[in-house]
Amino acid sequence: MSTISNDEVQFAYAVGKEFCAGKLSRTQGIAEIHEKYGTNKTSASNMLGVIQSMLNGETYKRTINLYATRYFLDKIGEDYGRATQQKAALSTLQHVEYYSGLKTGGNQQAAKKIAETILRTKGPVKLFL
Repeated sequence: MSTISNDEVQFAYAVGKEFCAGKLSRTQGIAEIHEKYGTNKTSASNMLGVIQSMLNGETYKRTINLYATRYFLDKIGEDYGRATQQKAALSTLQHVEYYSGLKTGGNQQAAKKIAETILRTKGPVKLFL
């Protein structure tokens, strides 16, 4: 399994926004990501699902890399504001709890700290300067 690049993550977020706004179907979004970067279609689908779960404040079950976690949370704050960023942070904490309960679950402490930082602050948190 190849590593997903930062460029892929950034493009997936842009496509994910379009998908979540109803401008693209999931299938179209997956195809766009796959065609541009050759991203595995399952990985592309997983990233779209995580973005959708974050925006809805729901637990996501698929793991994304730390850069993707930070980037998605950062951009959600920038694009949707504090309330939605906090929903996304709660979604991330729910994911950390879910993932830590799995036999194959790994350490998600960095993602947990990022989410907790967002929840402690009063405005949208900028994770990238």
